[in-house]
Amino acid sequence: MAKDLSANLDLNLLRTFIIIAQEQNLRRAAERLFVTQPAVSHALQRLRNHFDDQLFIKTKQGLTATPYADELYHHLTPAMDSLSKALNSTLEFTQQNLMGKYALHLPRNFSPLLAVSFI
Repeated sequence: MAKDLSANLDLNLLRTFIIIAQEQNLRRAAERLFVTQPAVSHALQRLRNHFDDQLFIKTKQGLTATPYADELYHHLTPAMDSLSKALNSTLEFTQQNLMGKYALHLPRNFSPLLAVSFI
């Protein structure tokens, strides 16, 4: 039976994989992910071990995806986008979230400057 590659896989690694594939550069990927470049290198090594593939090869221009990584990227991108939308859909702003009483505390010197009306 084939190994289940989805078992025990950290979703953050998949996000890192997608950013590396888009940037084709570990430094720029690290900047987008707000982590250090060694952290991205470590994540890439974990991905390589998990998928048993080199995934990206160093070139003069940066990194080039292997055929396996390229195929994986094209399958993962819509799935991760869909997952992100599903998880964040409950966080959308609606006017109903504002029902109730709210207090606005400002320094005294600001109050004459504001003429605020809430409906």
